[in-house]
Amino acid sequence: APYLTQIGSAESARAEVERLKAGGGSAAEIAAAEEKARTSAAAINQSGFTQASQLLLSISRQTNASSGGFFSDFDRVRALTGQAIGFVDQATSQSTSTRDPFSQAIAKNTEDAAYILTDATALLRDQGAILRQIAASLSSGGGGFISEDRRFVNAA
Repeated sequence: APYLTQIGSAESARAEVERLKAGGGSAAEIAAAEEKARTSAAAINQSGFTQASQLLLSISRQTNASSGGFFSDFDRVRALTGQAIGFVDQATSQSTSTRDPFSQAIAKNTEDAAYILTDATALLRDQGAILRQIAASLSSGGGGFISEDRRFVNAA
């Protein structure tokens, strides 16, 4: 029974990841759920499960011979083994560097956008300072070429 609980826990953790992805969960929520799914899958006692499965099939063969009861137990063990292998494989093959490529692309684009916004903010701040200097120069007479009367037109 502990093996069924372990497999059930891994299954529900994987279902939560899929629910968050389908429902538009945040990247942080999805990452936390993926970590929980990996942890749940890694917690499956593979050798204990294998031994328990072999013992169950041996007892079932002795009590049910080659009847429907044995094949029913065999199918159940095969299905649970497939689930356990799938969860464990998924947990070991999906490291943080090989996660969903869309999530990685979104994270990279968000990081790039933050850098662009930081640069744009600095440029706007510098331009504002330059414009204030120009305005101050013009309001104080400016001196030089701009403020001098060039007398291009004679006043009548």
